[in-house]
Amino acid sequence: PRFLAFYTITKELLSQYINGLCVFEDGLFNNREIATITWLLMFLGWSIYKATIRSSLYGLLKSLFQWKIITIISFMLIYVAFIVEISVKSGFWDTGLIKNTIYWTFGVAFLMLMQINKTSNDAYFSKAIADNFKLVLLFEFIVNFYTFSLLAELIIVPLITMTVMVMTYAECYSDDKPEYKHVQILLSRILVIYVFSLMTISLYNIASDFQNFATLKNFRNFLLPPLFSIAYLPFLYLTALLMKYETTFIRIDINNDDLEFSNYIKRKTLVFCHVNLRKLNAWSKELLTNGIRNKDEVLELMRKLSTNKKW
Repeated sequence: PRFLAFYTITKELLSQYINGLCVFEDGLFNNREIATITWLLMFLGWSIYKATIRSSLYGLLKSLFQWKIITIISFMLIYVAFIVEISVKSGFWDTGLIKNTIYWTFGVAFLMLMQINKTSNDAYFSKAIADNFKLVLLFEFIVNFYTFSLLAELIIVPLITMTVMVMTYAECYSDDKPEYKHVQILLSRILVIYVFSLMTISLYNIASDFQNFATLKNFRNFLLPPLFSIAYLPFLYLTALLMKYETTFIRIDINNDDLEFSNYIKRKTLVFCHVNLRKLNAWSKELLTNGIRNKDEVLELMRKLSTNKKW
């Protein structure tokens, strides 16, 4: 009787949990997403239960909740809200895109912001634009469009996650331990088979019910990530520019004891580089390398960089 009562209560809780996730008529989350959320919640609960991991999570959260990081993230969310507002007025965005908008915000947008140091690469922004027009985006959309049953996804999600983690670990240490290379190759083949199976099943389902696939809602869901990513680039550029100015000015102050001379270099930096991030990166690098000591050297550096046709 106790086991039966426990089973009944557990079944009811799971039913309410799944029904709570599926808040819209067609389900806000698909089975793969429900399985992922379930495992994440279980992992979070286990992490909170373990004292050592709990202390590490506390340290991570403490490092994230610094005023500079909070300020940047707040401006990011305001900018995303601005993108959504423009999309609403243009007739592209509606409430059916809430889930994908949240995924994009805390997935793509947040990760791009955390990797903002990569903007020092001259080709970063042109590459970011090109990446949003690759056929792999269509491939990913089709693969993730159809899912298995909830029970199957609850089994598949952790297995694939562990496979990717072990494969990544084996790849990192394959140079030191050649036997890891065989593990990496085996696991990569398993992943290829899995992805190929998903693609085959998805294409079969699309062919069987193309009318249900070729809808305006699905078209908008497909376009949202690349369009939002491109619209997000100006904010990313401005943030990278301000952060680069900050680090450059800090370096100028450290390398020069004369406050008046430091302010002179800063003024020349603003005049010479203005909003050109590529020029600012080169200017900052030259200042650090050459160790400017007087105003004549500042002017000489400006003349030197002005001859560069990249600007």
